[in-house]
Amino acid sequence: MEDNGSRSPNNNVGLPTHIPFPEYGVTHDLFNEVITFTFVLFCTMMQFLHIYKTVWWLPELHQTETLHWELIDTHLLVFIGVIISRRLIYAVLRLIIDHTFGANKKKIKFYKAVVKYSYISVCLVILTVCLIQIFLRHGYLALFCLSYPLAIYLFFFGFNLNHLLQVSTDSGGSYINGMPMHCCSTNAITIRDEIDFLKTDFNVRFKQIIFTSVLNAYFGGCVPCFFAQKVLSYDMLIAIVNIIFFWLGGFALSTVFILPAKYCDILHRASLHLGKWVFVEDSGASKVHLWSKGFSWEEGAIAKHNEKLYRSVGAVTTAVPGNGSHNRFFKIFNNPSVTFMVLSMAMAVIVIVQIMLLYFLAIEWHNIICMGFLCMTNNFCLFKVLRDYLITQRIYSTEMSLYEKKFNTHFQ
Repeated sequence: MEDNGSRSPNNNVGLPTHIPFPEYGVTHDLFNEVITFTFVLFCTMMQFLHIYKTVWWLPELHQTETLHWELIDTHLLVFIGVIISRRLIYAVLRLIIDHTFGANKKKIKFYKAVVKYSYISVCLVILTVCLIQIFLRHGYLALFCLSYPLAIYLFFFGFNLNHLLQVSTDSGGSYINGMPMHCCSTNAITIRDEIDFLKTDFNVRFKQIIFTSVLNAYFGGCVPCFFAQKVLSYDMLIAIVNIIFFWLGGFALSTVFILPAKYCDILHRASLHLGKWVFVEDSGASKVHLWSKGFSWEEGAIAKHNEKLYRSVGAVTTAVPGNGSHNRFFKIFNNPSVTFMVLSMAMAVIVIVQIMLLYFLAIEWHNIICMGFLCMTNNFCLFKVLRDYLITQRIYSTEMSLYEKKFNTHFQ
């Protein structure tokens, strides 16, 4: 240890100040699944309508049907229906079990396992039958088209089927109502273990957002175009625009439901215990200590790690100096209101673009309905994200003011 005369490392620095997060608008998982299913189902119907529409309003054609139903593969409809409804049906089954055996946790666990594997088996049988029929009619390329998302799923989640049936799954830690728990600890090692757990949970949720939005846009927008009959003519530009906004709308909905402000506040509280280290060329301090994994460090403390000097940033610093993962975690969640602000701006841009497309590009009646529905969905997401931004900005700015006041008073 280099000892030249400054503050010593402290194993009892104290706890950061946490402002209680208000209880508001936390929706049930079943409600989220209903909204997502409704969105994907409507988008899929609009894409099929755009491809297989008829000119039923012309009396001389004697056409009474809105769609060319005879050209749509029934097995394809069943296949897509099973894919987009899998989570909603499973959520209903889980809710029924919870209400039936609410007082007996052992029975709940057993029956949930039975229902889970039974439901997976039924879905696999239906999908296999549909794939065989589609293969006999369309060939190997169609089989590859419908099976391709499986490779994406294996890349993201491996052979864990839980992520296919549920949006949020436990990552091995403690949860309450689907939310990971935060423990205000003063033990530096415990804090870093909690950060690793929360980081894993966040990464799984983010991958779930990407996979869910891509899968829904793929089966709701791309697959109908791939199986469109050659005798049909439809506007490819409109179809591509629909696919893009299907994905953007699905991404926004998944983000709102999977990463609510309440969840981000848990990660924010953990980041205050983590802090971060900033590399310095010359500390100018009279005393430099060797970094120790068991110590918590005060604001402005200088430590030496791997022959480099670092200065601590934050009310408490327990991060490992030079650890990029810890630095990213602190940077993102030290003030989540910035993330919500960026999301709000992005959602506002999407809504404005959709309104412009609705005015200039949407001419046919079904395109007007489709773009109007997508715009309404994104307005719903914009409202929720903007509300989260306003609330978190107020809370975290007040929290920062309290910390600065406490810090200035402590070192005067």
